[in-house]
Amino acid sequence: MGSSLCPDSEVVSLVLDGEAEPGEKAGYETHLKECSNCRQQHEFYSQLRGLVRTSCSQENCPDLLKARMLKALASEVQAPKKSSRPSWGLGWLAAASAAIFSFVALRPAADKATPLALSLSQDHSRCCAVPASDRPAQSPANLAQATFGAAMPEMAQVQQLQPYDVRLCPVLQGERVIHVLCRDRQQRVFSMYTMPSDRVNDLPSSGTQPRVYDTQDNRVAAWQHKGWLFSLVSRVPEEELLTMVGGCQYECPQQQRLVNQPLPFVPASNPR
Repeated sequence: MGSSLCPDSEVVSLVLDGEAEPGEKAGYETHLKECSNCRQQHEFYSQLRGLVRTSCSQENCPDLLKARMLKALASEVQAPKKSSRPSWGLGWLAAASAAIFSFVALRPAADKATPLALSLSQDHSRCCAVPASDRPAQSPANLAQATFGAAMPEMAQVQQLQPYDVRLCPVLQGERVIHVLCRDRQQRVFSMYTMPSDRVNDLPSSGTQPRVYDTQDNRVAAWQHKGWLFSLVSRVPEEELLTMVGGCQYECPQQQRLVNQPLPFVPASNPR
């Protein structure tokens, strides 16, 4: 239960900030043992401050969020009392955290990885460790016709990437997928996968808008185009991956140029 001797918001703020005098802090901690209301309040604001600190350190804070937090702080500033330190009280923390919660809640989250996305991520990591063979480059169109008995109308082409090998890889329960390995100018390895949409149960959507899946090792952007499922896999940040997908072009697969040489093989331990 609370009492008239409960510390005011300035004392609580001083303790939470680690700026309280030793005697003041000791009296506060003693009071917490006797007052369940203050104890609950202390635990709540301690966790809330941790959330605010974590959110502000891990995100690029948008201008709108900054403005909301500054407005919340300004509305809670009080005249100095016992010390020269401004007394912010605790209202600023609740107001600022509300702004952060609104930002986090509205931010799009990556989808939970589907079995196919996990399988593609694992195959990407495995194939990055296997150099391209000396055989002539295979055509995605020929592989599509031979594997699925269906003609591939168009192949996705990312402007920033240079394909260097084409493979037929197993995924899920014996299903196969066409795998085009690519590198960018930084020699990072990317994987472009494709297969007919009717062979996949966990399709990302019925349209061309990509969905991003986070796996333990990679990010998988998946979308559909003209009855085919495409997936771009790499370790790059989600924003960069979506930018590549957004600038994707489509061309006849017979015209896609594949280069085995002179691009050097990049070991799997290198960033990709």
